[in-house]
Amino acid sequence: MITLLLGLMGMALTAYAATDTPKGETEVLRGFGNGYRGYALEVNGEYRYNTVWGHHGNFGLIAGLPFHPNFEMSVRAQASTTNAYAIATTLRPMLDIRVGQLFMDADVVNNWWVRNNQVSVTGALSLGWRMDYISVELGACYRAMQWINTPAQSSWQWISEPIGLVYRLEVYCRPRTSDWNIWLSASNKEPFAIERDSQPTFHLGAWWDVSAHWRLSLTGTLEPTGILHMNTVFYSAGIMAGGQFTF
Repeated sequence: MITLLLGLMGMALTAYAATDTPKGETEVLRGFGNGYRGYALEVNGEYRYNTVWGHHGNFGLIAGLPFHPNFEMSVRAQASTTNAYAIATTLRPMLDIRVGQLFMDADVVNNWWVRNNQVSVTGALSLGWRMDYISVELGACYRAMQWINTPAQSSWQWISEPIGLVYRLEVYCRPRTSDWNIWLSASNKEPFAIERDSQPTFHLGAWWDVSAHWRLSLTGTLEPTGILHMNTVFYSAGIMAGGQFTF
């Protein structure tokens, strides 16, 4: 599948190179995630419920750092009332083409489940193509886990999983550059966790740019997953509200 995506990207680049559209006549997309227009800071709060941990809340902080029109970085942190924590970062080089934008994501996600004495580190590399109304992403990930209090000399210090698949599909009701939008996604790659490929998470969300600097967002989440999944919550549904300020 990665070979297929590389082939599609190559075809898109070839088609772009063959066009004679004057510079400036092709609208391209900018921005990380929902579309940062500059350096941005987002604060969000989420209510969740699952059959294992019951009612609980998550609190997140996201910094969007578009260092260059074709290179961005995202740094994220989350804390949960279930005594679980996450820190993640994403590097994203991009290439503007005639139809949308090609990108590559390099992700590192650290999760700590203190109440369960477990920690994991997940790395992922994926390729994507985002257009006005749709965004697709495909790649691979690798995860290593251990008990938090494992002795340094223990043979069980780290346990790794086989390389897994990373995927994401997003659909929008309006172009991504719009000042408001409604979107739907299915993915095993989330801001604060990367799930096993057999455990997708579904989102229904909306954003509204109330001014040149402020964006409000609301997102509903459903995770019909099993007891062995690697997120901070299990069998969960939730709703998240956030505010983003662009400098």
